[in-house]
Amino acid sequence: MSDSEQAEAGTPEGQGPVEIDEEMARHLANKREELFEKFEIPDEFPPEVMDEAEARTEDVGAEIEAELDDREDLRDLTTWTTDPVDAQDFDDALSVEERDEEYVLWVHIADVTHYVTPDTTPSRCTSTRSTWATRRSTSTNR
Repeated sequence: MSDSEQAEAGTPEGQGPVEIDEEMARHLANKREELFEKFEIPDEFPPEVMDEAEARTEDVGAEIEAELDDREDLRDLTTWTTDPVDAQDFDDALSVEERDEEYVLWVHIADVTHYVTPDTTPSRCTSTRSTWATRRSTSTNR
């Protein structure tokens, strides 16, 4: 994606699905494989983690609706990600709201701890993986 295309993607008119062509998809897949191999990161989660994650996401829409009274519903705001086009996840975003005599900048940062709580199988597994990968990265870069 060129710089001008990236800039256009950040405008309200440019919002929508990110299109990744076959060449970019191959590049991302190769880079992922390279990093997983370099840091000896397992490519899959154990079945018990997948089972617990699947159970946790059942009926998540109803959970979101039930929490709307305790949260500010910003779904009507135009929001765009601040993550780069080749990010592994899109979990950070911005919105700008125009009010009578001011503008409000909304900064949205996904809270994974809302879904992956301590003392669960996914939490223990991801904690172990991230700590282990960080130690491997640090020792590899010395």
